[in-house]
Amino acid sequence: HLPFFYLRFHLNEQYSLTLALEELGFPTLHTQHLYEHVEIFDMWTDNVFLPSIKDNKVTMGEPDFDMMVKHGFQATTDLPMALYFEEVHERYPDCKFILTTRKSSEIWFKSWDTLTKSITQPARYGGKIFTSVHKISKYLRWLFTIVNKDTTYLKAPFPL
Repeated sequence: HLPFFYLRFHLNEQYSLTLALEELGFPTLHTQHLYEHVEIFDMWTDNVFLPSIKDNKVTMGEPDFDMMVKHGFQATTDLPMALYFEEVHERYPDCKFILTTRKSSEIWFKSWDTLTKSITQPARYGGKIFTSVHKISKYLRWLFTIVNKDTTYLKAPFPL
C-alpha cells in the first residue's frame, strides 16, 4: 500500500515535502537517497535506465513499485517516480497524490538547468571510482533523455 505519491517534477518543494511526510510518520523515498538503498537503485538501473541506454531509445521500462513498498516506503517524492503517476494510480488506487506547481515553466526550467549543472559534476568525476555514482550517471543519462526529449544523451560518452 502506497498512501502518498508526490507529483511534482523535481526541484525545491519536494525535499521539504519529503521531510514533512517523514515527520508525520510516512517513510518517504526521495531520489537523493536512492544510493542508500542498493536493491531499489539496482532495480531502477536494471529495469529502466539500462534497457533504454542499450536500445538507444526512450523507454519507461518496468519499475517494480512493490519493491519500494516492501522496503517500508509509504511515499515517494521526486523523479523518476513522478513520471509514473498513472501506473502508480492504477497499481495503488487509494494512493493520495500531492501536486505542486510553479508560476511558470520558465522558472521551472531555470531551476532545472541549475540543478543539472550541479549534479552532473559529481557524476563526471566520481563515476569511475564509486559504483553508486556510476549508476547515477546512467540515471541522469536516461532522465535527461526523457525530460529533454533528446536521445543523444543515451549514446553520449560517459560521463555526461
